[in-house]
Amino acid sequence: SGSSIKPSSIQVSAMAPDEPLVRDQSLVVHQDSLDAAYQAASLSVDQLLWQASAKVARAVTQFGPGLMVLPILGKVSGVDEKKCLAYGAHPQRAARGGLMDRVDLETKFGQLDPARLTEELAGGRAGLERRLKALSNEELRDEVLAFQDWRAQANGRLKTLEKRAAWAFLGIEVGCASQAAIKKAFKKKALELHPDKGGDAERFQLLQEMKELLVMPSAKELDELQQEQKDKEKEAEKAKVKEKERKKNEQENEEDDETDGSSDDSWDADEELRKMFPKNKKQKRRPCDDEHDEHNIRSDENFNRDKHEAAR
Repeated sequence: SGSSIKPSSIQVSAMAPDEPLVRDQSLVVHQDSLDAAYQAASLSVDQLLWQASAKVARAVTQFGPGLMVLPILGKVSGVDEKKCLAYGAHPQRAARGGLMDRVDLETKFGQLDPARLTEELAGGRAGLERRLKALSNEELRDEVLAFQDWRAQANGRLKTLEKRAAWAFLGIEVGCASQAAIKKAFKKKALELHPDKGGDAERFQLLQEMKELLVMPSAKELDELQQEQKDKEKEAEKAKVKEKERKKNEQENEEDDETDGSSDDSWDADEELRKMFPKNKKQKRRPCDDEHDEHNIRSDENFNRDKHEAAR
C-alpha cells in the first residue's frame, strides 16, 4: 500500500478492555476480498485514532482515513498534491499510473472525499443555500444519502476518539486495566475533582461523562436497566388509561350537570396525575437522537424536496 503503521505497546481496537488485544500489520489499500478490505480498513482506522497525534486523530475522525491515504496514492500516481484529496483527481485503475477506481475509493474511504467535506465546511450556511438551489432532485437525494453515510461513520470514529480521551483524562495506560481497576481509578479521580473538595465542577462533570465510555455495565446492571425501562413503559400506559377514564368521567359529569362543567374532584385528580406522571407521554432522548430521527432519509423513501433540503 506504500504505508505501514507499526503497532506499539499500546495497541487497542474498539473492544471491551478485558478482551485480548488485536494487532494489525498495515493499512491495506488493495484487497480482492471486499469483507477482508472492510475489516482491514476498520482496524487501520482504529490504529490511527489510538496511536496518531491528537491533531491527526481529530482530522481522521472528521474527514475519514482518506485524508491520510489519498496523498500517498497521489504521490504514486503523479497527482498534484494540491488536488490529491479529491477522488476525481486520481486516474482510474485502467489508466496509466492508476491504482483504484472511484468506486473502490468510495467503498474504502466513504462517498464524500476530504476535498468535498472541506468545501462544505468552508462554504458555510450561505454556500449551502446556494448549492441547494442549483441541485436537481436526483442530485439532492444522492447528496443527502452520502452525507448521512459520512455522519454515521464519523460518529463511529468519534466514539473511539472519545474513549482515547477518556483513558488519557483518567491517567491510566490504555487497555491495561480491568473493569475493577477502572472503577477504582474513576472513584479516586472523582474525589480529586469533586466541587465540595475544592475541585473543578466542569472537569468533574466531564469525568462522569467519560465514565460511561469505559465502565461496562454488568449483566445484573443491564437486567436492572431493562426492568426499569419496562416499569416506565407500564407507568406510562397506566397514565394513559387513567387519563382516558378522567376524560370519560368529565364528559359524563357535563352531561349530568350542564351548569357545572368541572368539579373540585376532577381538578384535583388532574393535578395529581401531573405530579405523578410528569411528561410521561414523550420519552426524553439525547438531542443527537432527535435530530437523527427527524431528518434521517431512507434510500427507498419517496422523494420530498422540502424534507430532503431540511435533512441536507
